[in-house]
Amino acid sequence: VGDDYITVSLSTPGPAANIGDEVFFKVMGGSATGDCGYRYAQAGNGMFEIKPGDYHMARVHAVSGGSPQSIDIRSGSWLDDLNNTNLAGAPTGTFCWVQAQQVRHYESVTFSSAGELTAPNFDYASTNAGGMILLRIANQLTLDGTPAGGAWFNANSAGYRSGATSSFGQGIGGSKTVASNNSGGGYAASVGGGGGGGYADGADGASNAGSAGAGIMNPPFGPQPIFRLGSGGGSGDGGPSGHGGGMIMLNARAVHYIGTAPIASANGEVGSTGSAGGGGGGGGGSINLVTERLTRSASQTFDAYANGGAGGSGTNGGGGGGGGVVRAWGCDFWNGDMSNVAPVFQGNGGAGGGGSTNGMAGENTAATALQPNLGPGCVPDP
Repeated sequence: VGDDYITVSLSTPGPAANIGDEVFFKVMGGSATGDCGYRYAQAGNGMFEIKPGDYHMARVHAVSGGSPQSIDIRSGSWLDDLNNTNLAGAPTGTFCWVQAQQVRHYESVTFSSAGELTAPNFDYASTNAGGMILLRIANQLTLDGTPAGGAWFNANSAGYRSGATSSFGQGIGGSKTVASNNSGGGYAASVGGGGGGGYADGADGASNAGSAGAGIMNPPFGPQPIFRLGSGGGSGDGGPSGHGGGMIMLNARAVHYIGTAPIASANGEVGSTGSAGGGGGGGGGSINLVTERLTRSASQTFDAYANGGAGGSGTNGGGGGGGGVVRAWGCDFWNGDMSNVAPVFQGNGGAGGGGSTNGMAGENTAATALQPNLGPGCVPDP
């Protein structure tokens, strides 16, 4: 490979890559300290750590090998400095677990009442991938009717997993320990703590009730989207339930919206009901919506939700999951009439589970964001 390209060897089989495909690379996990143990140089800016949550998009320049494949991409990102033998592994020790997923491109797409797009579940232990919907549409996306699952793009409960009975939830540091950051919900005395929203800290279950999962506090709004999965809640004694919400990226030149269903949902799951203690709710995921032009009636709201799941009930209630985040970029979400109903974007924390001692409610994300109406000639491109 020439100096302008690097070869990335994929460790597990997947759909065949082709030259010209767009691939999304994301650090899904690292060591329990919240980093990968790698540093990379950025021209003129010194050394930076490669951290869970980092991402990069690239086009495939060349393909080699069978299944799994190796792909060549342009150099100049943090991928240059990773040792390919450490791109995957069990969530322990020092390593970077990087998922590579194709970004699907279409000319135009129409969904009817029976149709929806659902994200596959992410899991460290079995699937080694999933949790994402990544879609670019060159012309128009038409949404007509009411999807069976409640949202046209559905990543509910597709993020980091809840633990088995009375165990830790998953997060970017593997399974949460008391000392680790940015991970899943903990547990104590069979009570589940809430999962963190979109990589925010999960919480530990206390001796008598589940603690709250954190939201994404004061997320900056700028040219870059937020790509984050919600952490799994710690399970109570009722078994696993409380998976985090997944991640959605939808970029369409135009959206024609008919009906009242939410366009996207990445909610965390409700925690399990237990005897001694309820499970923690899953953290909300993340949704990024980009469209140059949206057409809808005055009463249609173009809603999107990334809420944390409620804690499960028990003698001691589980903690609620932290809220995720919704971001939207567009030229006109009101069809030129600001009196139309505004879109509803939510990243609220889940309620605490009920019991003799109630669990704590998850934290709300400090802000969701909608790019202002930018007028004629606007071309949003986060």
